[in-house]
Amino acid sequence: MLQHIMEFLRRRREYARIRAMDTPPGGQAICRAWSQLCRMRPKSPSEVVTIELAGRPITGPHSDLIEVFDEVFLQGTYQTALPGPEPFILDCGANLGLATLFFHFQYPKARITAFEPSPAIQSHIKSNLAGLERVSLVSAACGREAGHVNFHVVGGHSTGSSATIKWPDATETVSVPVVRVSDYVTEKVALLKLDVEGAEWDVMQDLKATGRLALVERFIVEYHHHLKSDWKLSQFLMFFEDAGFQYNIVGWRKPRQRFDLTWQPLMLYAWKATE
Repeated sequence: MLQHIMEFLRRRREYARIRAMDTPPGGQAICRAWSQLCRMRPKSPSEVVTIELAGRPITGPHSDLIEVFDEVFLQGTYQTALPGPEPFILDCGANLGLATLFFHFQYPKARITAFEPSPAIQSHIKSNLAGLERVSLVSAACGREAGHVNFHVVGGHSTGSSATIKWPDATETVSVPVVRVSDYVTEKVALLKLDVEGAEWDVMQDLKATGRLALVERFIVEYHHHLKSDWKLSQFLMFFEDAGFQYNIVGWRKPRQRFDLTWQPLMLYAWKATE
């Protein structure tokens, strides 16, 4: 009984905090959607569920919706102030499209191009972004050269699938198209969000080689630290330092991992030093 009471009080405090948020599309809408997710009892973590967010149906595997919704709307991972009401945004590694939706809610007149290669979640992201006239979806991976690449799919989930890394729980490998992000950077980009499961090196090398890096004003990058021994964070940061960017790095580490080389996700926030 005491445990149930404590859980009830914890949830009550959590919902009160969420309702008070000013994160788009508003605390009340976010709280209702989060409450729907938390109250669901799916038969498996990968069971596809649907919630409502600000009048829009959002669908995806339950455990992935929990993870990505928390990251985007509760933690505010992609919250940033951009100049002007109609920014041009590139969302590389859009997953279920929740970050794309967040940008749309924050800047309804923004032009957004979202990239997502995973065939397992194409129906979900297309449904989640349906009807947004200023949002376009490119069903392809992001890389250094256009073509095709083997893509390792984690079956039943939207997170973890990658062309660069084959995780132990990958269930199949399929061929997917690859595009160069630089081909889409033909004008000033207010924000480039990069969460491409290890392909961030290829994208940054291409942007630098083509000179298109100069057209990007801000980056939000999930960097995969220690994922491969020859990937050095110091070298990755040079892409930004050499191009005149300032940056902040946000990360978290379990105490037992603070002195080992277990891979670590880091969030990199970079902006032009002239801002």
